[in-house]
Amino acid sequence: MPNSELQNKLLELGNRCGVGIKDVFEIKLSKETKKANAAVAGFGKGRRILLGNTLLKNYSLDEIEAVFAHELGHIRLFHTWKILGFGSIVSLVCFYLTSLLFNRTLNQLGFENIYDITAFPLLLLFLLLVGFVLLPIQNGYSRHLEKQADMFALAHTSNNQNLASALLKLAKQNLSDPSPNRLVELFMYGHPPIGKRLAYCNRKNEKSN
Repeated sequence: MPNSELQNKLLELGNRCGVGIKDVFEIKLSKETKKANAAVAGFGKGRRILLGNTLLKNYSLDEIEAVFAHELGHIRLFHTWKILGFGSIVSLVCFYLTSLLFNRTLNQLGFENIYDITAFPLLLLFLLLVGFVLLPIQNGYSRHLEKQADMFALAHTSNNQNLASALLKLAKQNLSDPSPNRLVELFMYGHPPIGKRLAYCNRKNEKSN
């Protein structure tokens, strides 16, 4: 992006939050989707801000700043490393439980050894079942981190309603269900539903007033 008010606003916010940003880029998401998105890519001083043109077209400067503050929250709260660590633990648990089920049922189902190629579909079935059982735990942790990033954005932007307004637009643009069934949330949502995100944005705004 050329030098602009938005670029300066985002770079200033990054510096204020202790995150060095090298440059700001516009990416043409509209070629592939109507969804709006933003991201921070890279490490250290080489980080870049990536803004979808769908975001730039439909959102105010303050709303884009709030979305960017959410992404900064992921960086400042070390969410990438936490996700890697948590994911490794979940993978180990998944493999361990799969191994237990596989070994205990192998002979009963007529297979001789764990390396019997004809038993491979059974191994995949157990992996699928165990992964499905662990999915709510993974999604729950992801929703927890996303809420932390939202709270970081609320704490580092001047008006809490900017994030609420941006989230509402994102939900409509991305066709999100604001209040999904609880089971659907547990198994399908890596972010808090938009209804819950708006609720704590409004509570935060009431406290600040």
